[in-house]
Amino acid sequence: MKKRLTAEIAEETQRTQSKLAEIPHIAKEKVPKALSSGNALGRKVGFVVLWEFRVAPRKRRAFERAYGPNGNWATFFRKGKGYLGTELVRDDQDAGRYLTLDFWQSRKHYENFTKQNRKRYQSIDEKCEALTTSESEIGQFSRPLRRS
Repeated sequence: MKKRLTAEIAEETQRTQSKLAEIPHIAKEKVPKALSSGNALGRKVGFVVLWEFRVAPRKRRAFERAYGPNGNWATFFRKGKGYLGTELVRDDQDAGRYLTLDFWQSRKHYENFTKQNRKRYQSIDEKCEALTTSESEIGQFSRPLRRS
C-alpha cells in the first residue's frame, strides 16, 4: 500500500512539474518560493489548488482586489482550518492572464472546508464570475511524502 501511494504521489509530482513547465512566461521563482521547504509556509503546505483566469482590461483592478491575498476568496478561505494563504500572479507577457495558488495544509482540510461551505463558495463564485472572461482549474497538487 505504501509503495503504491508513494508511486502515485511521484506520478502526481511529475504531472505537476510538467503542467507548471507548460505555463509560459510566469515568473518561475514565484511558484516554487511559496512551496519551498526552507520557509515556514513551505513546511506547512501539503496541498495547492491552481486556477487560471482571463480578465478583460477594464476589470483587472477589480479582479486583483477580489482574487488577491486579501480579497473575497482569501477572506472566505481564511475561515477554514488548514488554510495557509493565496497567491495571485499575473503573466508578464499577457497582462490579462492570471493564476491563483491557494495553499492548504492538506487536501482533507480543503475538501472539508469547501464541502461545509458549498453555498457560500457558490455565492462568491457567482459574484466574481463577471470579473473574468474565462476560468479553469489547472489542478490540485499535493506535496510528495518525504522518505526518511
